[in-house]
Amino acid sequence: MADDLDDDWWQNDSENNKPEEDDADDAIESEPEVEAEKSENGKKRKIESTKEEDEEAPKKKKKKKRKKISDELAKTVVQPLQAQDFIEEMNKFFTGKLSGIEQEEILLDDQEHFGLCNQSPENTNPCPFFLDLVPKWKKFLKNSSSTEFGSPLLLVVSASGIRCANLNRDTKLFKTDAAKTAKLFAKHMKLKDQMKYLQTKPVHMGFGTPNRIHALLDSGALKMNSVKFIVFDWSNRDSKLRRMIDIPEVKKDLCALLKKYFVPHSNEKVVAPNLLYYEL
Repeated sequence: MADDLDDDWWQNDSENNKPEEDDADDAIESEPEVEAEKSENGKKRKIESTKEEDEEAPKKKKKKKRKKISDELAKTVVQPLQAQDFIEEMNKFFTGKLSGIEQEEILLDDQEHFGLCNQSPENTNPCPFFLDLVPKWKKFLKNSSSTEFGSPLLLVVSASGIRCANLNRDTKLFKTDAAKTAKLFAKHMKLKDQMKYLQTKPVHMGFGTPNRIHALLDSGALKMNSVKFIVFDWSNRDSKLRRMIDIPEVKKDLCALLKKYFVPHSNEKVVAPNLLYYEL
């Protein structure tokens, strides 16, 4: 049996086994290449996906910082009041809301329609302003017997009831005890009570807000027949540093009051609206 065997049989076996070992080595060596390709593809996919997400994500808008009224006021120097400021604000409100003819009817002239503007913003006492405005105030009071019920001689318009109450208190020296005052704002009395008061009492001065004055004029309890002076508390600012013309609802009521009652009355009676600058 041993003679039949080839002398080099073990060499053949080793040669037959060699290709199998080589194939195994090739297989082992090829696996990292595949993994490397996979990892590279994975990275590429991740990079591509992040780019797509960045493109799809909405860009955040930068918020613009709002200008504060306090900051703006700090930069500006307080200037004396001018009637032109009042006229410009009124024209700005009505532009586009009225026809050309209607707007001409309510045009105000800074010389013809305006009287005294307070030139001393440092003065915190309103009495000197009113004394300059109506030097013959005591004479008007002596002739008060002829004053019509519900029709004051002097009408003061301010933005709020609290402001009206403060002005009423601070003008005590000007008014004197002989003057009777009407409080024409919502927080003091109900509308029906104010109507009853105006219908039964002569009044010399009235302090009110645009909305309530308009409502009382519409009712007929408040009348413009005896009104000789109209004072607008124009430059006073509230806790948010807004003037009456800066508060949208007050501005709307004020312009409606001017259009329907104050401007026509000024044209007929030559009543001079006056601007009051007074800070508490």
